[in-house]
Amino acid sequence: MSIIVQAGHETSKSKQVMEKLYERGLGRPADSYTHKMTPQQVSEILYKVLSQEHISLADEKIADNIMTDFLLANLDAENWGWETSKNLFSLDYWQQMDPSIGFIFVFDNPVHLLIALEDTLLTVDLVDNAMEEWIQYHQDMLYLIEKYEDNVILIEGAYAIGNISKLSEPVKRIASTLHL
Repeated sequence: MSIIVQAGHETSKSKQVMEKLYERGLGRPADSYTHKMTPQQVSEILYKVLSQEHISLADEKIADNIMTDFLLANLDAENWGWETSKNLFSLDYWQQMDPSIGFIFVFDNPVHLLIALEDTLLTVDLVDNAMEEWIQYHQDMLYLIEKYEDNVILIEGAYAIGNISKLSEPVKRIASTLHL
């Protein structure tokens, strides 16, 4: 079984890349077994629990239960994955749960961040804050790439969408049973 956890900044082409992977054979995960949470809801709750500065034993148990419930629902799936920008914050925990999980990080030119702000009343503070958040997200991504280099691939979203067939080999490195 191969599990792909994909993360990309909310202004990246991460969602479109994941849709292309689904079209080519990656399975969509089922909602969690007991709580019927979507993968995005699972990631959102894990983000809320695991992004706290100090995680209590109760928080760890909550995270374990949510992950176990989600994995249980997808136990019979051969190759599956999901994406959300919130996945970045729980990757350490996923890696502890299952060291064979593969990660795909999607980055795009920061111009996409500015395009996302196009219909917003811009101020210097708004642009500064958005750029600082974008930079921090990508610094966190780089840290995790170095930490889990054997389980991570980094792709440029716009390029991957236009050249999805070239993604097959890099994905095979982190998900050996997945044939796109």
